[in-house]
Amino acid sequence: MTHRRHAGSSEPIPLKLSQAERQLLVDELGSWESRLVRRIRNATAEEPVPFTWQEVNSLATYVALAWIQSKHEENAQGLLRVYRRITALLNKRGIKSILSFGQGNRTTLGTGVRLTEGQRESLVRVTHLPPAVKQRLAEAPSGTQFLPFAPAQLDQVRRAIDEALPRAVNPHRKRLREVLDRLDETPPDAGPPSADP
Repeated sequence: MTHRRHAGSSEPIPLKLSQAERQLLVDELGSWESRLVRRIRNATAEEPVPFTWQEVNSLATYVALAWIQSKHEENAQGLLRVYRRITALLNKRGIKSILSFGQGNRTTLGTGVRLTEGQRESLVRVTHLPPAVKQRLAEAPSGTQFLPFAPAQLDQVRRAIDEALPRAVNPHRKRLREVLDRLDETPPDAGPPSADP
């Protein structure tokens, strides 16, 4: 499940980061995405770090999740500034970022659910979700991911699964039941899981 627009483009996107921003990303994202963090760490000071558009989009996700989880207000503000710069860079090239947080605060945005790639695929294919929710599911990086959703969006996911289950066939039915069980175990105000392995 990948974003189709610009998928064939291999032109590098230069991301300008100050030394303090580089260190912040290395510290905050170190245990999440070692390949991107290594590129940031090894780049020559004051030179833009080259990424593909897919990598920039993934980086936007990791930075946003680090912002939600950050326990230090100064780090959170730095991460939010970097996230806004990344999304502005993506928007300039006509690429929609994976996460669009609007004006929400970190507490509100800290709700969500961890989903496998198969579970996300079943939600996209079998349920009638609002376009914004469906797009976030479809554009998430591969593998199991924690996806932040507002509590109202999680309720929309629950309702969509309830409506889809009677007509769903396996493996979609099994996956949707797993997602529903996971949502039922998640309190409405639960934040994302720790980034620690």
